[in-house]
Amino acid sequence: MREPSAAQQGGQSRRSHRPAPVRPPDGPLVDLQRQAGNRAVTAFLRGGASVQRAVVAEYGEIQRRLRPGTFGWVSDTDEYWIIRQLIGIPPVDFHDTVIRMQADGVLGTFFAELPSDARSVAGTIIARIERIRDGRMTAEEQLTHRRRLDWVHSPGDADQAFAALRGLSDADRTAVLRAIPVAEYEAWSRLLRPRTDPGELRFLQTVEVIAQGTTEADLAARQRAFLLRQAQAQGKTLEQFLRGEASTRGYGGRRALWWPSLRPARQQRWQQRFTTALGRVRTAAPPEVLAALTAAEGRGGGIRFGPQQVEEEGADTYAYRQGDLLVVGRLWLLTAERNPANVFENIVHELGGHHDYGRELAWDVMLDATTPAERAVAMAGGQSLYSAYGYLETELYAELRELPFRVPGSRGDDPEHDVEDQLRQIHTSYETGVGAVVVRAFRRRIAHDARITPAALALYDRKVRLVFGIGF
Repeated sequence: MREPSAAQQGGQSRRSHRPAPVRPPDGPLVDLQRQAGNRAVTAFLRGGASVQRAVVAEYGEIQRRLRPGTFGWVSDTDEYWIIRQLIGIPPVDFHDTVIRMQADGVLGTFFAELPSDARSVAGTIIARIERIRDGRMTAEEQLTHRRRLDWVHSPGDADQAFAALRGLSDADRTAVLRAIPVAEYEAWSRLLRPRTDPGELRFLQTVEVIAQGTTEADLAARQRAFLLRQAQAQGKTLEQFLRGEASTRGYGGRRALWWPSLRPARQQRWQQRFTTALGRVRTAAPPEVLAALTAAEGRGGGIRFGPQQVEEEGADTYAYRQGDLLVVGRLWLLTAERNPANVFENIVHELGGHHDYGRELAWDVMLDATTPAERAVAMAGGQSLYSAYGYLETELYAELRELPFRVPGSRGDDPEHDVEDQLRQIHTSYETGVGAVVVRAFRRRIAHDARITPAALALYDRKVRLVFGIGF
């Protein structure tokens, strides 16, 4: 015989002994959970789900069904009805409903009157309720249910929050980060341990973009509109404009003059000089420099003398990286012969900095702002569009990495000058708001990079304040 519900008997369905467990009349609860969850996700993605914090709409009925009655028990049907109301609702509403039930004194009744088979049917949702009740929420639940970081008190907590954020969907991550108070976000960031994984560091840029109130898709749309305005102002198509930028600021496509003019015997002597100089560099190299070189060699790269290729990159090119290979020219060799320490900065810059950086936020924005066909036309002249737009960010990082090994007067880069130069190129190459977000996100990234020194971070901060007027 089916047990009557409280609603069917006006709240008087109470008796002194619990009946046999009764399944909800409309199918297994696990199927209801799946269906309700899918409906909730669909509604959220379509903008139909409320993002306001609130208890479930049926909360009044939940209270009524859990109030002690004449016989002092709650029917299984009522218990399952309550569980169904909690299925598929937004996590913040789920959390607030449980907290309200606890505050109103009905949560204890809910657990005391659980059907004997409830945990086998709805164990996951019951466990969530218990974790909220007991203050034992997982890192993911703290983020999705409470949208807070006030529980982060140690580097371990901060790392758990990082991992939980990374595991969220794009929509959930955006909702969480936009709700977290700024003070809690910054406190979490300060506790986050330094790291070296390029994927994790790139993710910090994504987090910062959202924290700045925008998305990478929005940055791309704004950048495309900016590029189109520039092209229109010059009376060009976007492809023509981008080709002009690549031709003016991109690397490659030059003609080598010096090396082809040498006879084979002289070329061979230069090669022998390089072999000798490289041996001296290796012998004198400090641990970080030697580690970068050895790691590159282990991946099939290293340092190679390629004066013709270097000259083809540009008349004043010192060296360039090609995957795990550092290709160096005549100026690099002459510098190494004078003092091996003078090229340490370049090795760390190319084989350390550029290799370690990974994906650039700025280039991802450009890839989304332009089509493959537009980029193909832009690079038809032989110059790289990447080096005009995407390279700026990885070059900034490489400049900061080499700073501890900088030797005044060497023929390599000068971070004090070059960091400012790269920032100015970002300032002119990207729409104003886009550029500001890029440099803020880059700063969030390098602040957590274990290989960036305090002096390098201070140099970056000083130059961003000079170029963008932004303080950290």
